Amino acid sequence: MIADLNMPRLSGRDLLKQLHVSGRTLATIIISGMIETEVHEELRRHGASLVLRKPITMGELLAAVGEVARKRRPVATA
Repeated sequence: MIADLNMPRLSGRDLLKQLHVSGRTLATIIISGMIETEVHEELRRHGASLVLRKPITMGELLAAVGEVARKRRPVATA
């Protein structure tokens, strides 16, 4: 899932908290124009896979999605 930190009705921070409390594990990328260190750490504690600072290019976003997908892909065992 890709979400902005500041969204109408439900912020990216609140969305992550709801997912965390519900026990759901979902790869999540949060993007924002301004991310303070404390907020970044809080987002990671609540399950954000990556936190990106805007502006980002489509290439950077695609690379981030690929990185998260590789981290979540189960490792095949022989």
